[in-house]
Formats: sequence, structure tokens, C-alpha cells
Amino acid sequence: MRRAASSIVFAGVLGVVLMAGGGSAIAAGACTGSHQEISFANWAAAETATAKEVANAIAAFEKASPCITVNSIAIPFAETVSQLTVMTVGNNTPDVMELSSGMPQALAAEGALADLHEDAASMTNDIQPPILQDGESQGRLVALPLSLTPHGFWFNKSLMKAAGLDPNRPSQTVDELTHDMATIKAKLPKVYPFAMMTAKGAYAVVNMWPWMQTFCKTPPMSNDHLGWTQPCTEQAFTWFQMMAKKGWMPVGNNMKANRELFATDQVAFTIDGPYMRGIVATINPKYAPNAAFADAFGAAKVPVGPSGGSRTAIDIHQIAMGAHSAHAAAAWTFMKFMVSSPQDMQDFIIPEGGLPPLISLQKQFSAQLDQPYQQVWIKDIIPEARPIPYNANWYHASDFMVNALQKVVDGGNVKSALNDLETELKHLYPHDQP
Repeated sequence: MRRAASSIVFAGVLGVVLMAGGGSAIAAGACTGSHQEISFANWAAAETATAKEVANAIAAFEKASPCITVNSIAIPFAETVSQLTVMTVGNNTPDVMELSSGMPQALAAEGALADLHEDAASMTNDIQPPILQDGESQGRLVALPLSLTPHGFWFNKSLMKAAGLDPNRPSQTVDELTHDMATIKAKLPKVYPFAMMTAKGAYAVVNMWPWMQTFCKTPPMSNDHLGWTQPCTEQAFTWFQMMAKKGWMPVGNNMKANRELFATDQVAFTIDGPYMRGIVATINPKYAPNAAFADAFGAAKVPVGPSGGSRTAIDIHQIAMGAHSAHAAAAWTFMKFMVSSPQDMQDFIIPEGGLPPLISLQKQFSAQLDQPYQQVWIKDIIPEARPIPYNANWYHASDFMVNALQKVVDGGNVKSALNDLETELKHLYPHDQP
């Protein structure tokens, strides 16, 4: 779950190392060889909702591998790329890192990440090809999926029912969604029919991207074209502007604010990951019981738009190894545990609201993944998810993309905003090759 933490814990650079594993109450077996310590930079330890779960996973690993101690470095999600870049420049890259889609390409360009092709050869056939592709950079496999969390379409069944809509039939198309949003606003004027992130931050582009795929058969930044002035992009941004003008969505909110609105029955529809289940329960305890949550909320594929399909964007939690780790074998042992161990699925991945990264583990844990929203992700959302066209310049480029989005939702001219965006990006991609 991705909510900014208020404190930063940074080994060797900005603060104190959290001994999430070494200080565990689970007794480790005797080490019969040489002892090694590895560092694990992650945002799970920085968030109240997942700190306990990731500590349990680390403790379970240390019990199974008593010669390895894992020092957990807690970094807020929003600070991950910047702080890992600082550590890389200072020759202090962690041995292992929890990343999110787009981060591997940025950090690989800094020389921070190891190539995992050889180590991971035995498990790559157990990962859906588009999911595996999300961790590739310049022909190298620099990150593996840790938790599958692509965005799906969440809806509040209680609000739909109150507005006279069928709570068991969410919007199937963008046209239906537009109709349903108008109905909700007319019947429930204090409710936002829709929410997406429009605050500053690269994650606003991630939250927007499923809609770019919905409107465009060839989304921007794909197939060696920038694509921001094509008609389908203009159509998508005009749709965003219409919702803002009509008061159908809050303007200027980050993900945390939108999630709080959704959890407190103030937003009817949104795009987010499967971990929304845990976020809602944390914000609003009345939805903690599975039955109460299932009665109030549902999930489905992203509504079909002009592109003719429902293809959400891959946005997953990943794990990577530092390119110059002094303990590469120990780091890989830990990574393999986190990706493929049933114990980690039980202690960390499933409790945090994610889905196992390996196809075989999804089958193995089918009984634990039987909630309706989980089945939607496994059967409908993950198979149709496609990578965002990340590259080394993406985080810089995303600043321009968010600026254009903000101009549009604030009422600016759509064509002008997109023309300006295209012009700005040509300086980053002079040959129209993102």
C-alpha cells in the first residue's frame, strides 16, 4: 500500500537502520557457516499498514537462513527513487530494494541494479510475460515482481444503489461510466462520482495511464512516438476536464486523499490496486470484516473505451538487487525467498493486499484468494495488464505530463496543453523515441 510515511529512516545517509529481521521474536537456528548482513530498502517498513507484515517475512527468512541477517531500511514510497539515487551516487546502494513499476528503469540508468537473468532463469517461465517485461531495462532483467498490484476499477455498491443504479453491474464502457457518474451526481450531490490523482507526483501518471490505454489503441510514448497530440489523447484529456468542470471528481488530490474519500463513502468510482481492500479497512474500521467490505464495495475490469479493450496498466511491487552488492549470493537468497516462498506469501504479500507474483503460487493459494475482488484480479485484470512504456527519462518526463494534466483539469485549453507537452518532451526524446 502506498501512503507516505511521516518519517524517513535511511542507513548511512539519513538516519537509523531498522533491524526488522534481526530483532524478530522468531528464534533463528544456529549458523554453521560465515555470517553475512544484507540491507533491504523498502517502503513496506515505513507504512503502518504493512510494517508488521514485512517484519514477519524477514523474520521467517532469517529463521530459514540463520547465516543471513537482513537490515531493513524504511523509505517512504514517494522518496524511493530520489533516496536510492543518492545512495547510489554515494556508493551505498542497498543489497536488495523494494521498487514499483518505472523505478527499475530509472535506477538501472544510474547503474544501480544488477542483471537477474541468470539467477532468475528457473522462475521466469512462472511469470506472465508482460509482468516480467515490466522489470526489464535495455535488454536486462533488473527487477522481479514481488506483489502483483495492477490497477482495477473499484466501485461503491452502496452509493450506486442509493443513486438508483444496479450495484451488481458496474459500468462496462466509458459511455456507461459517464452516464452513471451523471446519475450519481444528480441523486447524490455531495458525493464525487469519480476520483483520480491530479496532484504533483509521478504517480499521477500511473493513475491516469489505464485511461490512456482505454482511449488509445496506441497510447502515448509507445512505438517510438510521443503521441500526446493524437485525437485519442485529446479525447481522454477532454473527458478529464469535463469531470473536473462538472464537479464529478476532486481536483488537486493525491492518492492518499482520494483513498480516504473512497473509504468514507464520498467517492463512487476510482482506479486503484487490490491493496485498496486493506487501505479501506485501515481508514474505516466498519469495513474491516470481509462481509461488510464485500457488501459495500466491488471491483471490475477498467471500462472499455474507444480503444476497444480493457487493458489496465501494470503497476506492481518489484524487488531488485544492487549492482555492486558485496553479498550478492545472500541477496539473491533473500530475493528468491521473497518472490517464491509460500511463507512470504502467507506472512506479507497476501496480508498486504497483493497477489503472488508466480502463477504456481496463485494456484497454490487459491483458497486464500477466494474473495470476489481477488478473483477479478486473477481472472480478468492481471491477464489484460500491459506495461507502461517506462524508460530512463520517465520520471523527468512525468513532471511535464502532470503539468499538462493539471492545466486541463484547471480549465485550460486541451489542445494547447497537449501541444506544449509534446514540445517539452521532444527535448527529452529528440527523435520521438521514448
